[in-house]
Amino acid sequence: MTDNGKSITNRVIAVLIVLILAAYGIIVADTRTSITTNAAKIEAVMERKVEKEQYYRDIGDIKNTLTAMDGKLDRMRR
Repeated sequence: MTDNGKSITNRVIAVLIVLILAAYGIIVADTRTSITTNAAKIEAVMERKVEKEQYYRDIGDIKNTLTAMDGKLDRMRR
């Protein structure tokens, strides 16, 4: 192979390496963005889950209070 042929081969290899590294960088950046986005979504879902659990506890407390008040009203009517 001539020096010119080696030079072209080396350039092609260098370009391929640069392209591979650029693709790797894009993939890593996209993965980090996806992880950050999904972590935020998971956090929002967990907050809603906690809010939902609190809602059901509050509804249970309200139901218990109404039941107790109903019992007191029944006793007062007698």
